[in-house]
Amino acid sequence: MNIKADHPVESPATLASDGNSNIVYIDRRKFKGKLRYVILDGACEVIGAADERDVAFAAARQHGLEPVSAH
Repeated sequence: MNIKADHPVESPATLASDGNSNIVYIDRRKFKGKLRYVILDGACEVIGAADERDVAFAAARQHGLEPVSAH
């Protein structure tokens, strides 16, 4: 199954080149004028977004990232 986030997820190779781990955070916040589930890298930069939590987690995993909930 190929799941796509509404906002493209950067590849793990791109993140690794910045020295970041493969852990990303899923948080619900306003993004592009809409309340969404955003995928954040270690520097809290948005690297992806989806309307549903499950889709955000699946999109992150599909790109070799390990998602965790941000609280």
